[in-house]
Amino acid sequence: MSKLEENNLRYQLNNAIDNVITERRIINKLRKKQHRYPKIPEFVKHVILPMDLFDPFNKKQTDIRGTSVIRKLYKSFDVACIPITIPTEKNSPKANSIKQQIEIMIKLNSSRNFLKYYGISNTIDTLIMVNEWAELGNLKEVYNNYDISWNVKIQIALDICRGICFMHENKILHHNLQCANIMMSGYCEPKITNFEYSYYVGDGPSIIPTIDNVINWTAPEKIENLVSYKYDTKCEVFSYGMLLWELAFERIPYQDWDTQKIKYHVLNNNRENINSIKNEKVYEDYFEIVKNAWNQNPEDRDQFTIIFNKLEQLVFRYYKNGISLYLTSKFTHYFTTKPIDELEARAKLWIEDMIEKKVVKSIEWSEFNSDSAEEIGKGNFGSIIKIYWTNDHNYVVCKKLINSSDIQYKAWEAFKHELHMQSRAHSCENIIRILGISKSDKEISMLKI
Repeated sequence: MSKLEENNLRYQLNNAIDNVITERRIINKLRKKQHRYPKIPEFVKHVILPMDLFDPFNKKQTDIRGTSVIRKLYKSFDVACIPITIPTEKNSPKANSIKQQIEIMIKLNSSRNFLKYYGISNTIDTLIMVNEWAELGNLKEVYNNYDISWNVKIQIALDICRGICFMHENKILHHNLQCANIMMSGYCEPKITNFEYSYYVGDGPSIIPTIDNVINWTAPEKIENLVSYKYDTKCEVFSYGMLLWELAFERIPYQDWDTQKIKYHVLNNNRENINSIKNEKVYEDYFEIVKNAWNQNPEDRDQFTIIFNKLEQLVFRYYKNGISLYLTSKFTHYFTTKPIDELEARAKLWIEDMIEKKVVKSIEWSEFNSDSAEEIGKGNFGSIIKIYWTNDHNYVVCKKLINSSDIQYKAWEAFKHELHMQSRAHSCENIIRILGISKSDKEISMLKI
């Protein structure tokens, strides 16, 4: 090889090397710019894959709350995707706090009075906590936007109390009871949430709340000795009493007061005013519960089980015929119903769509011998009958839902939920099989073997 050829080869080789180096630099720059899915810590239970979260079919303006909470679909359920920061240091105070929050939420998942926790997922650049979607937002938002009737308020108070009783049975203290920490489903069903300051009885809080954030609902013994006094169930009773007052008057206790003024007021055995409520027996009974929870001496406050029994008696005494879950908007001059009607309509359309797409078998009503029909049960939804199916030469159970505007109390949604669950368990021999759906002009029926 001549000297010239050798120089040319060396030149080409150097150029090739320079090109490779340049390409690697470009690739590295692009990689730095590319978004990566953050790693989910090992201690996290119930990891959800990003591909399992879908955009809802019926998008609404309320699907985005604030700047970060987004509604998605997970296993056909509406869920809230909430950005969350989890430190990579396994035993850092923040990581331990989040770990305990997740453990508590999982433990409380079996009660419908708590916002259901589904798991942790990751999107581009962000970890997200996936919780049950609460259609109406929190209770504070509800009372700011809607007029809540007294019968609904008492039912809400009862459901919250039921949840607290369940929580205390599991040796858990919430430590931050207020209306902003109660989420509301589309059926006005309260769901306790926000366990940032919660902990097990006998343990201490991972994070101590700042007094300015909680003093409006804090018991006097805790205000007096914020650090040294150990928060207990009696403190929780007091906070619940303040929550009941907030729900009744639809505003934060001691609104616009500074911390020192509230502290002086409460430590001197003074409370919020209750004189402006109507002078009727149901109000008097309700505020007797509130005043007992407000007692300066913790030992004079009722236990939650007693409070629950008193609220339950109020419901039975004054609302024997049931409670209507309708709300009136504060910003319209005409009566509007809450999203309960919208959800019922969606459930009805979902069922009809299941029939049309043949996901569930459609059976002609003419295939049944109407003369053989025998009613064996009845409810708000309609009735349950035993009827002869001529095509199969056998008797089947038929759950009939009346297709009318008179249906109340979540009948369509309950019907949809049962159909959905039955369809998923169809292959199990130990569960009654669903055969299909039949439809007539006035009724829709679910057929079971």
